[in-house]
Amino acid sequence: MALGKRFSNWRARLLWSGYGWCNIITLAVLMLALLFMFIGLPVLSHYNWGKKSKYRDQQPISDYDIMINKMARNYTSVGQPLVPKELPIDKDSPPGLTWTSATNKKWKLVFSDEFDTEGRTFGPGEDSTWEAVDLWYWPTRDLEWYDPHHAHTEGGNLVITIERNESHANLPYTSSMLQSWNKRCFQGGYLEVRVSFPGDGIKSGFWPAVWTLGNLGRAGYGATTDGLWPYTYNSCDGGVMVNQTNSALSMLPGQRLNACVCSGDHPSPGIGRGAPEIDIFEGSVSNNLISLSMSDQVAPFDYHYAINRKDYTHIWNELPLGKPDTAGGARANSYIGGTYQQS
Repeated sequence: MALGKRFSNWRARLLWSGYGWCNIITLAVLMLALLFMFIGLPVLSHYNWGKKSKYRDQQPISDYDIMINKMARNYTSVGQPLVPKELPIDKDSPPGLTWTSATNKKWKLVFSDEFDTEGRTFGPGEDSTWEAVDLWYWPTRDLEWYDPHHAHTEGGNLVITIERNESHANLPYTSSMLQSWNKRCFQGGYLEVRVSFPGDGIKSGFWPAVWTLGNLGRAGYGATTDGLWPYTYNSCDGGVMVNQTNSALSMLPGQRLNACVCSGDHPSPGIGRGAPEIDIFEGSVSNNLISLSMSDQVAPFDYHYAINRKDYTHIWNELPLGKPDTAGGARANSYIGGTYQQS
């Protein structure tokens, strides 16, 4: 009995000692953290972190998106001044042009090109704003060679010509691609373009497009886009790794300039950098009806390339499910991505 009593007293002293209290507090914290992770976070996410955006009546945009937008503006401006600071505005552009954003902020025009000057050409060194490349665009295995001489200005327009001409690399067509790489950089904004389709506008087989790419990568130059396109990520976790550790999800080589790099060959150590793609439009014609596709291409990828569309997009003039395509109508892009990009 004496031995049992001494053991009971020793156990009681151990339970209510400093070590005992530390164990109890640790278990309580772990339990609270698990409850918050599996119950609290889903509830907060469902109710938009418990807040309502003051901009929600103008356009669907979450408070989380507004926070990320502010962070991006702060991060991308650190040590990265725009060069040149003053971008050219075409003298032929109407004066006083402004645009009001979804956050009710009025933006002023900072760059324009009306292409009104006759006879401009865009070979290397010929134009301060654009450069027409001389290459085969292998990433999408285009059927044409891009030649600088197939782009010029005429009659107040930029004219890009496509010809059946096997002059390069046994490709059956020759056309042109204009780039602004390393000539003009934007850290966000609103872009507006006016484009007409080839010929009478209803010929199929063409794939005209206007799109942007982060300036760290140059379209058509694979060494510059490898490990940069289409990354837009500023976290140090599995998303930056090769294939995101899952080759069934991603075949990308990993984010080359990721947030895990604290020093060395990195333009902004500790900050994730990349070259995401925003397609202002990609055009095609089917059954005499012009179709425009708008999308962005990003990495790393979500599970099954799925996002909550209501939180990130708003489609004007959206066509009901089952209704055929009509002029002026719009619907969600059916392409959501693959092992090389999430769209």
